[in-house]
Amino acid sequence: MWSDRWRVERGHHLLPREIAELIPAIYSQDGEPDKMAYAMLFSPINGWRWFITEWEPREGNCFGLVIGYEREWGYFSLEELASVRHQGILAIARFQAFKPARLSALGLG
Repeated sequence: MWSDRWRVERGHHLLPREIAELIPAIYSQDGEPDKMAYAMLFSPINGWRWFITEWEPREGNCFGLVIGYEREWGYFSLEELASVRHQGILAIARFQAFKPARLSALGLG
């Protein structure tokens, strides 16, 4: 399973095992109009948010809703997000109070 090598510096796991085990495989929610989001990552630097709906645990590749310049569905790498820095500081974190929910319940569906 993907391992967050920056967890100590960040102060928390970007995707801890207990959450990772809940997330279904990539393509498992295909055709589902109101997908379930299992984790939310964010950047306090620019306000971007990544809602993880599916993932591939070996490499840490995810699929989900990305809200940045635009709101779009896409694939993203936990490895890449975990390593992003701004002025030497890790720039992506997990919203630790987030509870799995349907995107419609979050006002995003």
